[in-house]
Amino acid sequence: MDLGEWFDAETNLIWQRYCLGQAWQNGNISGQGSQMTWTKATELTNAKEIKDFGWRLPTEKKLASLMLPDKEGYKTEQGILLCCKKTKEEGQYATFWTSTTQKIAQEASVVVFKRQSKVRKKSLNSYGCFCCLLIEKKC
Repeated sequence: MDLGEWFDAETNLIWQRYCLGQAWQNGNISGQGSQMTWTKATELTNAKEIKDFGWRLPTEKKLASLMLPDKEGYKTEQGILLCCKKTKEEGQYATFWTSTTQKIAQEASVVVFKRQSKVRKKSLNSYGCFCCLLIEKKC
């Protein structure tokens, strides 16, 4: 059964194939991902209906494990993972929040999957990043 998940055997992580704001219907992503602040992303991922199933924001290291060094995209083929935009013309790759923070600087790490993939820091109140979720597979 296709539940809109992708298993990364290398890291033993299960990733949601879509972003918050989208839905998985009949084997396809529907809608457009919601851009939000880090505070909103953590608020949504702490909701009982998400947390009780084990979904959570990835750490910087885990999200960065999907990067292609110095290239746009993910280590999966295009269209498999995190297509937050409606059309290819709008761009398939974007910037995503992580759970990794620096409270003193009021910043969180973001992973940028466009042009040259990089990890950056962004203010917790910054707007414009997407949110993806993962579960660690239990062996």
